[in-house]
Amino acid sequence: MNSVNNEATHTNLKSSEEATKGKSSRNNERRGLIKPGYEYNPVVKYLGFSLLLSYHYVLWFNPESFYPIPLLDEKITIGWLVNLLGTSLAMVVVALVLKRSNHLSSIKMLDKVVPLVLIAITLVLESIAPSLGNPVLLYGSSMIAGAFEGLMLILWGESLVRSNAKFSVIHIGATFGCTLFACMVLGLIMPNFATPIFSVILVAISGVLLVMQSGALENDYVTLLPKKAAKPAMETVAVVCMIGFVTSIACYYLTAIIPWENMPTQIFSFTIGVFAAAVMILLVCVICSFTKEKASIFKIFPYYLVLVIACLATFILSEDLYLVSFLGALCISSLLEVSLIMYFGILMQRGFFSPAMAFTLSVASARLGIFVGNGLALGFEFNPELAQVATDPTALAFVCLLAFLLIPITKRENSILELTSAPVKPAEIEVICQEVSQEFALSEREAEILKLLAKGNTANGIANKLVISPHTVNTHIRHIYDKVGIHKRSELLEYINMRKDDSLNE
Repeated sequence: MNSVNNEATHTNLKSSEEATKGKSSRNNERRGLIKPGYEYNPVVKYLGFSLLLSYHYVLWFNPESFYPIPLLDEKITIGWLVNLLGTSLAMVVVALVLKRSNHLSSIKMLDKVVPLVLIAITLVLESIAPSLGNPVLLYGSSMIAGAFEGLMLILWGESLVRSNAKFSVIHIGATFGCTLFACMVLGLIMPNFATPIFSVILVAISGVLLVMQSGALENDYVTLLPKKAAKPAMETVAVVCMIGFVTSIACYYLTAIIPWENMPTQIFSFTIGVFAAAVMILLVCVICSFTKEKASIFKIFPYYLVLVIACLATFILSEDLYLVSFLGALCISSLLEVSLIMYFGILMQRGFFSPAMAFTLSVASARLGIFVGNGLALGFEFNPELAQVATDPTALAFVCLLAFLLIPITKRENSILELTSAPVKPAEIEVICQEVSQEFALSEREAEILKLLAKGNTANGIANKLVISPHTVNTHIRHIYDKVGIHKRSELLEYINMRKDDSLNE
């Protein structure tokens, strides 16, 4: 008898969803509907994005990238800083221009044009610009390459959110770690003349995968939460961004201020550091895969600060520990950037941010920090007298600053985790429904029905409570779906719960 009742209930729920499916063009497609190769293979889903991230490391950390000019030449270092600035500024500008509702990928052919331009400018940057006596072309091409890399990162972010990516550490971390390690190995074993071609190949493959994945998607973007519902999280987000920014400054001040001549690894120090970073990312993935808590990766945010403090302390303590300090700082910076991408990727999927804003906050906060930290160290190199008296005090100042920042991030540790994993409380559902009603201009009756839907009532149950016909209820529900941009009941419940029911599952 129970099985019969359950079957009947299931049938009623199904018919209710079919009866209330919205009429808008957005609702003609089922969210998450993609071709099987991308839906069931997380490695393929993240491979193109990982190749683009690896491109940056291969370009700027391979000793032969600008052959015959040494990687640590002053012009190359300045070019890298310009590149970081170009990426960050381009992403910030695009995110501000697009605002909440617009998307970069809506511009036709842009997913094809951006990779092609990045390929062309990378060839100029590596093959033509270094051979000229005037560094203007080098700096200009670095800025343009950085800007188009930023655009491509945003395009990938939009593609990933449409493919329903969950940004779990096990999948994106493992894919990026393996990809980075393999790319650095291939970059090192290639002959000098082939290194620029290899960088271009990485962009080309990433671009092809971007076009393929975008073409395979048949679903819409995540509907953003009402501004009022997302606003309480902004203070926590600001703390995370500040931690990413300041930690990146400290890490790259340390890596740049340590004389590479004083380390046993010499000019290969940065390359070895990238290998160590890839291994550390994979190690964290292994550790997280054995932990019960899926959000455990974000619990280590405070430990980033502690580890950087330790690296700064060893730098001040002894020259014999320079290599330990250097490798530690470089590894932490790389792991932090990936952690920020995962964190804001999850918030993006839950409707807190648009893809452009989410990837801007994650990538730009880290890369602007790298720009400032390396730029500060470079300024000391240009002023040896100042460096002699200010190098250690600056490192000590970073120790004090990072120790101070441990206070706000420790206080907000629960908030940081709750944004990604904690279920919405019953009292919050009432508030969110009210804010959704205001944001999307729902009628009084629609707002009333929305609250009942959020509490798990079926269409028939709502009809009985409000003393109206089920047909009238279904009509109101269709109007709610159309106004909010939701496709069906299950997605509406996910939306109101800020999509915390699926946590970090891939």
